[in-house]
Amino acid sequence: MATPNGLLTEFGSEPGVYAADLDREEVTYARRRRRYLEDAASMPEVHLNTYGI
Repeated sequence: MATPNGLLTEFGSEPGVYAADLDREEVTYARRRRRYLEDAASMPEVHLNTYGI
């Protein structure tokens, strides 16, 4: 798992489901720094099956 700013977090080596708490301030800071993510929201949806893929 990675934090919103790209730092890797280790949970363990056993298979399973892991959960983590996110720091809202860190998420907000990461979103402000990565403005290009706003562009992705305005892009048209791509349907791969349109072309038989």
